[in-house]
Amino acid sequence: MVAPFVGIRTFLKAPVITNKHKIFNIIGVPYDLSTTFRSGSRMGPSAIREASMMLTDGDHPRYHINPVELGLVYDAGDIEIKIADTYQYLYDVQSNILNFEHTILLGGDHSITLAALRAMKLKYGAVSMIQFDAHADTWDGQPNHGTFVRQAIQESLIDPFQSIQIGIRSPIPNNIRVWGNNQGLLNIPSWEVHENKISDIILKIKNHIKINTPVYLTFDIDCLDPSVAPGTGTPEIGGLFSHQVSEILYNLSDLNWVGMDMMEVCPAYDNNQITSLAAATIIWNYICQITKIRGLK
Repeated sequence: MVAPFVGIRTFLKAPVITNKHKIFNIIGVPYDLSTTFRSGSRMGPSAIREASMMLTDGDHPRYHINPVELGLVYDAGDIEIKIADTYQYLYDVQSNILNFEHTILLGGDHSITLAALRAMKLKYGAVSMIQFDAHADTWDGQPNHGTFVRQAIQESLIDPFQSIQIGIRSPIPNNIRVWGNNQGLLNIPSWEVHENKISDIILKIKNHIKINTPVYLTFDIDCLDPSVAPGTGTPEIGGLFSHQVSEILYNLSDLNWVGMDMMEVCPAYDNNQITSLAAATIIWNYICQITKIRGLK
């Protein structure tokens, strides 16, 4: 067996090739010019890849598979971000997603998700979105990493009546909160997850999404509590814990997932890579659960 710390620093040591026969395409987007507090998530993709080396010394303990060994995953590297790039990266992300079957983006700040949702709209029409986040990201005004959900609704990229926000707990103006509610977004705040059984949360989510609806997963690492994920630009106390996230996503395996992203990992504020490892593991779980439930080979 090759030691986990040996080898190329791609995600899960996946090969760096463009192969249409592989299902899961990993793309890094090292962009953070839209942050509103602490910058540094441009270094997130490399940190997530580095941490993913920990996950390469065996099969998944729950799904009993290794998707890289099955030839299902490759790492396409990073979007080429130009200095002071404000808009071009969005077009580059969108065009890259359209070229592949199932793309997983490594951010970067959360403004990047808008490009992913634009690509989803071209492929599937308006999708359902499940957003794990501490922040609603429905702010108004100049586009930034806190406005992409409002933009996605205004551009009809998502169906808000089938979209869910999980873990929201940050300060928010009442008019912004009410706007999101009026659009049809289902908000499951962090305290609701803490106070209820996971099975109750799963039932609430599944009752909100029609069967076979294309679902896009966007994960802001600040959804997790800062005690388990300190490496992010806008931490908020009272967040979810990794075991809660793992169980929620495990029980949503049968949704029609069509893509995901992992945003706002900021390694400069991380302790012992625990934030990056949490991000890498959530992505690993996602890949493995889809591989298993769909019988991919």
